[in-house]
Amino acid sequence: MEKNTKIEIPDFDFWHHHYFGWPKIMEFLKKNTDVNSSQPSVLFEPCLVNTFIQFREEHRSVIEKYEKHPWVGVSHHHPRDSRIHLRLETILGNEKNKLAFENCKGIFVFTQTQKEEYSSMS
Repeated sequence: MEKNTKIEIPDFDFWHHHYFGWPKIMEFLKKNTDVNSSQPSVLFEPCLVNTFIQFREEHRSVIEKYEKHPWVGVSHHHPRDSRIHLRLETILGNEKNKLAFENCKGIFVFTQTQKEEYSSMS
């Protein structure tokens, strides 16, 4: 079967100790997608919190790619998470992230409640 996608799936080596199946989901996506280098692709960010908050400086090169190319990402935390720094609203509101989010084409969430809460932010 021919695989073709316009989404570039990165390697993901976090959370083997929790969040249960996320590393396996990333492994599945990577194995079942294949970017045709002759066509432009959209970058995929598997965890906004890791890249934009927890490991921001380590992921500086990734953030710089997002500042120059279209991308989509995944938000794992509820909009009313008690840890305010993990909320998507906080990440979006950080001036350091502004340029990268200008190229963001969409954010995946896991529940209808997340979708409704985040949709009301725009």
